[in-house]
Amino acid sequence: MSSASRSRKDKEIIAEYESQVKEIRAQLVEQQKCLEQQTEMRVQLLQDLQDFFRKKAEIEVEYSRNLEKLAERFMAKTRSTKDHQQYKEAFASRDVSDKGHLDFTQNARPLRPNRDTLGRTATEGTEPLVSEQPFTLV
Repeated sequence: MSSASRSRKDKEIIAEYESQVKEIRAQLVEQQKCLEQQTEMRVQLLQDLQDFFRKKAEIEVEYSRNLEKLAERFMAKTRSTKDHQQYKEAFASRDVSDKGHLDFTQNARPLRPNRDTLGRTATEGTEPLVSEQPFTLV
């Protein structure tokens, strides 16, 4: 009898072991499915981010081209103005390397109001912030 009870006990242990193995396999299959779903979602997210940054780069390139065109148009307009021509002629006629330099402080007015102008009212008027006279060469 001891051998019969022993084989019965062994069979119970084996049956319990097999049921535990089945449960663990089922859990592992579920975990694998979850991991596959997470992986698919993350791959999709990465693809979306890749598309976003590609489109962003295209927009930035287009923006920089438009900005360059605008700057070129603006520079073409300013080069043709009378003030720029005078400045260009004055600068070209003077050699900057031989102790000649532009004196920006002589004709420029302060950008911030001084103590005298702080007390004035708006009806009295204000001084222009930028000098209307061209810069002089020293």
